[in-house]
Amino acid sequence: MALRAGMCRWPIGDQHDFKRFRFCGCACSLETNYCETHKKLASAPNRPKSIPVAGNSLMSTIKTA
Repeated sequence: MALRAGMCRWPIGDQHDFKRFRFCGCACSLETNYCETHKKLASAPNRPKSIPVAGNSLMSTIKTA
């Protein structure tokens, strides 16, 4: 698919698998790169960060503020 102005540029799939990799391509505003759905995903608030802690065979995490 050739992306043009007004087409969503949200990548879908593995970029190393050329046959399956593509972009969303849905209609979007000329001022943005993503459709409404992907714009919401791109601007979602960050998830709480966690720090991996070595201890036993299972890794546990400590959540930070």
